Amino acid sequence: EFAQNVNYQRALQGELVRTINGFEEVDSCRVHIVMSEKSLFLKDEESASASVVLKLRHGKWLTQQQIQGIVHLVSSSVSQMSPENVTVVDNNGRLLTGSKDPSGIGTLRSDQLEYQAKVEHKLENRVLTMLEKALGANRAIVRISCALNFKEHEMTEERFLPENQVVRSEQLFNETAREADPVPQGIPGIQSNQPQTRPAQNQTTDSENITFAKQDRTVNYEIGKLTSRTLDPVGGIERISVAVLIDGTYQSKAKENGEMEWTYVPRSSDELTKIENLVKSAVNFVAERGDKVEVVNIVFETTQMARSGDDDPMLETWMTRLNNYKPYFKYAFLSLFLILTFFFVVQPLIRWLTTHTAAEAEILHQLPKTVGELENEYGPDAKQLTFKDQVSQLVTRDNDASVGVMRDWLKEE
Repeated sequence: EFAQNVNYQRALQGELVRTINGFEEVDSCRVHIVMSEKSLFLKDEESASASVVLKLRHGKWLTQQQIQGIVHLVSSSVSQMSPENVTVVDNNGRLLTGSKDPSGIGTLRSDQLEYQAKVEHKLENRVLTMLEKALGANRAIVRISCALNFKEHEMTEERFLPENQVVRSEQLFNETAREADPVPQGIPGIQSNQPQTRPAQNQTTDSENITFAKQDRTVNYEIGKLTSRTLDPVGGIERISVAVLIDGTYQSKAKENGEMEWTYVPRSSDELTKIENLVKSAVNFVAERGDKVEVVNIVFETTQMARSGDDDPMLETWMTRLNNYKPYFKYAFLSLFLILTFFFVVQPLIRWLTTHTAAEAEILHQLPKTVGELENEYGPDAKQLTFKDQVSQLVTRDNDASVGVMRDWLKEE
């Protein structure tokens, strides 16, 4: 059982190594797995863990997303292994998986730095390609630094619009009070106990008997309300700083001995101003947020060394272009080598083999036949037919000899 477990672990590590080596950025790798051991008690069981050592190709690197993909690939291939127990390092000993912080702050920080570098590289490439088209290759250096805002900001705003009023409900309440009959007053007796009589001509209306009236009106209005929720994007640019170094121009002048001498000529202030305005437009320059753009004309050290002789600016440009296409030269030479090998080695070999085979077939055809073929060819009927044919051929070929033979036969008879 121990040998089976060891063989299984080795096979699993080998399969993971072959899978990870399939990444374009990975040159080679090694995987070490520590399998979990069974225990009688759950608290004593330890989960499996793994370590991955990567050797990256020259000039290549893995993104954080690719590293997390390798971590989950290894953890998913081994039972009872969590991604937190997988460690990935490079051949220089640098930890690629970050800290084991469960909050994920370390991973988020690396993502921020990666995103910032990507934004800066994109802006630098945009400005550099524009300047190289106008000034020439290797005639400008661009460096851009971006301050990004990674804070999550959410704002909810409610605004009431009193001018947009709509009647929601209305309530009307009326209240009136009338005058009552007078209470008998005076000295107790018959006359005072008798009700007072009203003259017939004194007829009053209902309005004259009203003492007071009250009216209440309640109106409820629905006021317009505007609610807006704003979520600022994470990673927005807060400030941009751009530094541009530009090489000057060079004029050739013939010396007395006939050699060419190159003289450095600085660029004018108007030309630098135009370049600065172009750079500002390319990076979306905003003065209110504190953006800075600095364009400086300076003599390049490498360019000055290249000019110390009979070097031609056009020659330097072509050499730069050739250096850019240098990685493709090996494929071109390999294709040319394969074509020459086919025409000068493979094709003559095929021709020789074909000719040699035909010659061998002809030689084999001339060799004695097999016993079965000879028996079929020289059977009883074949022998008689062959003798007659031979006599006929002899008579046809040599008449004189045939006549002599016939005479000899007649003499013998």
